[in-house]
Amino acid sequence: MIRKLTIITFALTLAVIGFALTSQTASAQTYETVVVQRGDTLAKIGARYCTSWQEIYRMNQAAIGPNPSRLNPGTVLTVPNRCGSPGGGQPGGVYDRGPRNHATGAYQAPYYRVAWGDTLTSIGQRFGVSVTALKQANRMTSNTVYVGQTLLIPGAGQPPARPPTQPPAQPNVERVTFDPGAIAAYRTGTIQNGVNKYYVLAARAGQVMEINTRTHGEALQITVTDARGRVMGLNGENGGLANNLWFTLPASGDYYVTVAPTTPPESPSLTFDITFVIQ
Repeated sequence: MIRKLTIITFALTLAVIGFALTSQTASAQTYETVVVQRGDTLAKIGARYCTSWQEIYRMNQAAIGPNPSRLNPGTVLTVPNRCGSPGGGQPGGVYDRGPRNHATGAYQAPYYRVAWGDTLTSIGQRFGVSVTALKQANRMTSNTVYVGQTLLIPGAGQPPARPPTQPPAQPNVERVTFDPGAIAAYRTGTIQNGVNKYYVLAARAGQVMEINTRTHGEALQITVTDARGRVMGLNGENGGLANNLWFTLPASGDYYVTVAPTTPPESPSLTFDITFVIQ
């Protein structure tokens, strides 16, 4: 009789422990919105969030389609996170770890707004994304970022959407027009208190835009984006006291030229000369 009571007591104890563990696991489980990246598989995503590929497929079969081995980049999945921590159980999970030194900008998934002093490396560390992935997602050709720039954080948990309008509406935005028959326009610009200067130019697909700058202080970095916020690849010398850049326009419409100092200006007012050529 005593032995039977001991066995019953042991069984009840195991049942209570099992119930407690199940309850704890259930309470720790959350659901993540995951945007499929190139090279992702259901097994990789499952390992990142401590679940199986079969469970992910059952929950997202309508979005994935009949073949669980075929994942299209950009597909949005709902994934149960059984690791009990944001962004999955691995250090490489993509999520906002909070502002840090050289990554203090505002974040509204999946877009990050670059703040003064930010670096691409620190931004990547903040979100658990490599510099290479950031550059690929934003079509960047260099590691330079500028204040007010909008970066897409790949795999940040929200489907890609149209980014905020660039550049921000403020007095240091100037539209450049050309005199009738002219292919060049000259301007003298001023950067006040380290705030970038923006220029807007309209051009046609297939034309070549050339940008020449000469600074009267710190070196300047030039960035060009189209109306959709895509960063253009520039040819030539950039990031110096005198820059000479050019690129072929992929589409017709407005292009935004950002002039930013590469280091904080020593003087509150930094002047420069800039010439635009479109032909």
